[in-house]
Amino acid sequence: MVDLEGNAMVPGTKILVATDLTETSEDAIRLGRAWAKGAGGEWIACHIVENALHNNVLFPQLVQQEALALVQVEREAEAALLEQVMRVTGETDDSGVSLMVELGSPAAAVVESAERIGAGLLVVGAGARPGIGDARLGSVAERIVRYAHCPVLVARPQRDSDVVLIATDFSDTSLAAVRSGVDVARMLGARVVLMHSIDVAPNRLVGLGVPFGTSPVVPPPDVLEELRKNVEVLLGDTAEREGIDAAFRVEQGDAPEAICTVARQLEAKLVVLGTAGRTGWRRLALGSVAEQVARSAPCPVLIVRKGRG
Repeated sequence: MVDLEGNAMVPGTKILVATDLTETSEDAIRLGRAWAKGAGGEWIACHIVENALHNNVLFPQLVQQEALALVQVEREAEAALLEQVMRVTGETDDSGVSLMVELGSPAAAVVESAERIGAGLLVVGAGARPGIGDARLGSVAERIVRYAHCPVLVARPQRDSDVVLIATDFSDTSLAAVRSGVDVARMLGARVVLMHSIDVAPNRLVGLGVPFGTSPVVPPPDVLEELRKNVEVLLGDTAEREGIDAAFRVEQGDAPEAICTVARQLEAKLVVLGTAGRTGWRRLALGSVAEQVARSAPCPVLIVRKGRG
């Protein structure tokens, strides 16, 4: 695996697994533990207790009572966290995991905890169990994906498959994801499928003009075929540079939809893709390829960041 800057992780890397103590967090616990063992790293199970203390100036004794109650809640949460970890992993003690119970808003506290301890990977459950055609990301998980400063693994039930699907747009960010995906595939003993989607959909502004006589411009078939050949060459160059024997998929259309479709077709064990680190107002914008894939993929998704801006 690679870290924020695309460098290989070293043994001892910390993996923070966020759990809300419900069944939907069990996939995160299983994957976090397995990846920590595979990478020779340390894993920490983390639960956030929402801080409900009120600043009551008129009745300060109530604040003290609430504080004492909160301490008890933290103790109970830690006991529940240990019980869940031991039940899901089948361990008989807590010698293989560190426990962390923090106060705060769930998404913000998880992200802050990961940064504070220097986590090299953050694992989070996808939220509500997906039904047929419904794998929506929970609101807390979505905010963690958007704001985390390290790679994020969105955990879902993992298929008994030997395919790791790595999506690339050939940017520096996606190439860091390729390196990470290759490392993970080796750890899992899986084969790599590299894919790229050629998005030739007309510009949305042009599409709005269609009712008023504007015609969308779609490249002719010979141009599309030339694009496909060029992409195949780039995928080959990428595989050669990483020293892997990979299969290639070149698709056409909306990238998130294409990635999820190929993941279903291949029954992929994992999807890996990159996203640029963002700060400030740019993080408020929804709809990045990584976020859309994290919402809709049929399997776990590893989102790798490179740099901030």
